Amino acid sequence: MAKTSYFQGKLGLDYLAKKEKNLKVAMDLLSKSPGRSSLYLQFDDGDLKKYKGAYRIKNNPKNLSYVKEITADLVTKKGITLDKTNTKDGDQYFFTVNGVSFAIALSGRALSNVTLESGKAQAAGTPTTAQQEDGFIVNLNAGKLLELKEISHKVGYDFDDSWYHSYTESFKAFTSKIISQRDLDKYIFYRDSDNKKLDFLNKITDEKILPSKKDNWNPADLWAVRKSKIEELKKEVGVLYDKMRNDKNISIEQLNKYIETKLKNLDIVGVSLKKVEGRKANLDLIKADAKFFKAIVLQRITKKFPMDVTLSYFDLYITYKCFKSENVEYYYRFRPRAKSGELGQSAEGAPVTQKNFDGAVAKQQVLDVYLKQGSDISKLLKKTKMPKTNVADGIAKLDKSYNDFKKFVVKNKYDFAIVKGLTTTLNDEYKVKRGILNLFYLYLVETYKNRQELFRKFYMAAKKMNEFSSIHYKIYG
Repeated sequence: MAKTSYFQGKLGLDYLAKKEKNLKVAMDLLSKSPGRSSLYLQFDDGDLKKYKGAYRIKNNPKNLSYVKEITADLVTKKGITLDKTNTKDGDQYFFTVNGVSFAIALSGRALSNVTLESGKAQAAGTPTTAQQEDGFIVNLNAGKLLELKEISHKVGYDFDDSWYHSYTESFKAFTSKIISQRDLDKYIFYRDSDNKKLDFLNKITDEKILPSKKDNWNPADLWAVRKSKIEELKKEVGVLYDKMRNDKNISIEQLNKYIETKLKNLDIVGVSLKKVEGRKANLDLIKADAKFFKAIVLQRITKKFPMDVTLSYFDLYITYKCFKSENVEYYYRFRPRAKSGELGQSAEGAPVTQKNFDGAVAKQQVLDVYLKQGSDISKLLKKTKMPKTNVADGIAKLDKSYNDFKKFVVKNKYDFAIVKGLTTTLNDEYKVKRGILNLFYLYLVETYKNRQELFRKFYMAAKKMNEFSSIHYKIYG
């Protein structure tokens, strides 16, 4: 389905006049009309496409009297004719000028993805993940960094300046450290979530042959494929894919090695993308293997977090040593996610200097495996009536199977946090439950016997790596 966007008033009319010189007189007349701000030039998938052979201009909000008045003015101009074959009175009006056609269509629906006459994007929600990724990929396929308006119209979403900053810095990082700008035309770029990408890319990420979830194996958001190698890659991946599906003795390491070899040759390159909100983009080559995992060492707890159990989250601040690099200060944020009333715990991790999170600590693969009792208390809280008073009263209501947790809370000696708010009056059952949930997860972390193992797994999960991860680049900032 086409992604539709619009240029309002003079911005769109001038754009079309420049695109089609035969339409300049008609566009100038529309641009000078008192209702020009209700006219919107339509783009589909970022391009000026034709509807029934005509460029489309939407009239919104719908104003039939204005459209009839402007139609009468247009046909008085030499060379502009009303195409009565396609015109439907009260709905759409087609005009032809020296063989070039445009239509004014009355639209009763609110328009989205609009760039106003001022050049600014009309207020809108957050772009989807696919739109965010496409906003970067269209530049690579174009072979250059496009202007903000052009990116917006190719994607069908009006990005603001913060996204353009991200695309600018990401493009610089990509072309300076992965594939040079002069070589971009040798490649074709695909969003991983696009089902229309090359079939062999679907095969190497098929969960039928992977030992874990796809995003835990390779979190590539985009794939760069060398055009001259496509046929060769199809054959090689086809053979490897069939072997892995039919022979249990074929190891995932063979797939990892294949991806690594192709990345070194720059034949297939996987890239993970994060919005760049800092001054410039960072770029890392992520390669997970046994040597890497062993080199992730928990050095110390960086500081205690002032945890107020009446609030929605708590943080764990720790310092890692990775290989021979300087220490990395990192933190994890635990909180129930999604809609209000949610009592399923989640966690995300990031360096303390980074504005956005690296990624989530996978619930099924990590939290539910290493902090098993967390899911139990989530289920219990969902089905149990709790007092509205405060978190301490809620903890007291838990049955004897939670006595160790109760004793730990009473002891009030935590390595990772300074806990407060236990007796703060809430008058809210959900907040009481949320406070119990967060405090119980802190207890599980505090009492886990092998912290090195636990925080190594946390780090790997936040970085989207595990024992089966393939090599890829990551752009972030």
